Amino acid sequence: MQYQIGKATVINNSQIVTGVNTVWLSNVAVGNLFKISGNNNIYQIGSVDSNTQITLTTVYAGVSLTESAYQIVVDFTPNFSIPEIWIGDKDWPYHLTQALRKIDTLLYWLYDRIQGSATMTTTSSSTSSTCSTTSTI
Repeated sequence: MQYQIGKATVINNSQIVTGVNTVWLSNVAVGNLFKISGNNNIYQIGSVDSNTQITLTTVYAGVSLTESAYQIVVDFTPNFSIPEIWIGDKDWPYHLTQALRKIDTLLYWLYDRIQGSATMTTTSSSTSSTCSTTSTI
């Protein structure tokens, strides 16, 4: 789920985000993900300073904007902190792509750890596909 209430002002090369009609203290947490609607950069929240101010862990790299639509991802999977997508979320294809990239990285890491002792056999036909993996621990 995303927190989207109010508007956000961001300034290029600043970590400070200022909100208007926002209630960030009770709805947002450190580690949540901030994104300006329509902008393809996601920023992690470093601190929630007040109901109308948050601080990002890195500087905002986009164009300065006043009272812009935004979203803050507040729900994550319990094991790998992958952002969860819910009905009503904005820019959800972008967030989904970011989540899939994180899953891909985790799967590659796992594959890389067992690669030396893993064998993979794939059989393809119009009706079946078989894959087996053997590993030594």
